This record gives sequence, structure tokens and C-alpha cells, in this order.
Amino acid sequence: KPGARRRRQPRKPAPPVKITAGERGEPVLRARKLQLAALLHISRPTLDHYLSIPGAPTADDGRAYDVANVAAWVAQHAKTAGASEDGQKFRTDKVRLEAEGLAFDLAVKRGEYFRRADAAPIVAGLASELVATLRQQFEQELPPRMVGKSLVEIQAIGAEGIDLVLRTFKRAAGSLTL
Repeated sequence: KPGARRRRQPRKPAPPVKITAGERGEPVLRARKLQLAALLHISRPTLDHYLSIPGAPTADDGRAYDVANVAAWVAQHAKTAGASEDGQKFRTDKVRLEAEGLAFDLAVKRGEYFRRADAAPIVAGLASELVATLRQQFEQELPPRMVGKSLVEIQAIGAEGIDLVLRTFKRAAGSLTL
């Protein structure tokens, strides 16, 4: 209808921050301008001002910036009138730590690291299997075989027992999945 008010459409959510591989394979946190401004706790126009300075970091093909590089650039060119040097350093360190945290979360998802709590039951099962094998070999099976043997024969029998325990360990460790 003419003169009727149009309802404002809700904003689309900003695309998420992403992690890509750097030149040496290290994880690099990348974000578009809206996320960068939020991560750095500055306004979008302020971010645009810093990125318009000659020599500023540039975006990749997907319009995403390296968060650590931009944070360092903003900290280097920030005016101290609005914020103290300690405040700028705090923001830079905070963004760096957030980037490292996201990179660690990605590494956990890729299976490069695991939580101790996830490994504890697996290690406990492996240890109990090894203890059972040790007890079986060295308390039950080997002593009767060693009766009346020479020192060299006893050492050879002991080495067989140790080899069996090590094979058991390798087999169990090979099936170790976290």
C-alpha cells in the first residue's frame, strides 16, 4: 500500500571466523571486517581507517584478513589519545590468545591432540592387559620351565617372556584409538 511502513528485514549473520593453513602449515585465524572489528573491540569505520593506511594487511580472495596481522597493525598505528599503550597491548594479546585457542580447538578436532580424560580409560585398559600378561608369564608359565635349567637357558626363557609382553604391548598400542 502506498504510505505503509515496510518492515525491516533481519540482518544476515556474519560468516564465521575461519582457520586456514599458513605458509608453513601453521593454523592462521582469518576473519572478514565485521568479525575483525568485533575481535579487536573497535568500530567498523575505525577498522576501515586503519586498513586504508598504506602498507596495511590486505584481504585474501574471500575478503578475509589474517587476524594476528591486522591486530598487530592496529596496535602499531593506534592513537594513544583514545587508549593507553597498555590497553592496546592488552587488546592485541587478547586477540592473539583467542586465535591460539581457536587453532587449538581445530587441532583437537583434527586429532592432533586429545584430552587426558579421553585417554585415561584407554590407557587403563592397556595397562591392565599388560599386567595380566606379565603375571601369566612370570608367575605361572615361566617358573616351571626354568626348573633345572642353566643360567643361559633361564636368561633365554626370560627373554621369550619379555618378548611376549612387548608384542602384547605393541598389538594393544597399535589398536589405540582416541
